[in-house]
Amino acid sequence: MQCLIVYSTKGFKNDNQLRVKIGILIRVFNRMEDLKICVQAVTRYWNHFSKEIVVVSNGKSLGYEIPNEVRTAVDKTIELEENAGHQKGNSQLLTEGIRYISDDCDFIILLEADTWVFGDEVIAKYTKLMTEKNIVWASSEWIERYYSLGLDFAIVNAKFLKENMDILRFETHSEVWVCHYLLEKGAPFVYIKENMPTHLPKSFRKFSDVFKGRFKSFPKSKMVTHHVEELTYGIEEKKLEANICLNRNEFPISSEKNIHFENLKLRLLFFLQALFPRSKWFRSKKRYDYEYISAVSSGERT
Repeated sequence: MQCLIVYSTKGFKNDNQLRVKIGILIRVFNRMEDLKICVQAVTRYWNHFSKEIVVVSNGKSLGYEIPNEVRTAVDKTIELEENAGHQKGNSQLLTEGIRYISDDCDFIILLEADTWVFGDEVIAKYTKLMTEKNIVWASSEWIERYYSLGLDFAIVNAKFLKENMDILRFETHSEVWVCHYLLEKGAPFVYIKENMPTHLPKSFRKFSDVFKGRFKSFPKSKMVTHHVEELTYGIEEKKLEANICLNRNEFPISSEKNIHFENLKLRLLFFLQALFPRSKWFRSKKRYDYEYISAVSSGERT
């Protein structure tokens, strides 16, 4: 895979007081407005580490160029010549972007452009745990029934990742592929509890499904993951959701909603959902059957 262009916009400044260095790989296709805010959050609020920020994009050939304000805010931007499409495109962004993370990074943070994280306290907590317990991967559980790991925000041991790049060479079911790879390798991973649950239990959805099956705001980790195309007012509504999640006016937007009351409701929903029955209460987690799922998808089985 050849890169169309690689920009190095600033040199990395080491801070002798910070012993751990993280490489932050932000991947994007067309979510450029999301990307700008994602980068702003990282540069403003991630202060526990020495850090290197790399943005990798595969949308330029389709008209999605990385904004100049992003180029000047990060260490490197990479724009790929072609887009492999959806899951392959996600793998493409990760495998190409990792090449530009410096070898002196202790951990690599995998971050999607539409995932805004307004603080790195969770990273500090889990990198410490991972170092103490020799854990190589930390992210949320994606589907409770199956072994799976979220990829919108993940903390990975840099040495392990660079020596095991096949973990990112998936073509489908990426969250399952990554988890199965770790299981096969006997490589330990840990769930980031602050970003869970990802999906609501079905029993809870009958009671309240304001999030359409998924939590997309996580107050404990200061993270929001809403897709703007699913929001009536697009990026402005996502900014409001961020204000609610953070319980402060991070973005100066007008709204009839009381963000403090909405934040309380959000936290209450997290508390209530834990009281509703979940599938994991009654059956053990199992491995994902690729052949069966593919057969169902093609109509060969039901």
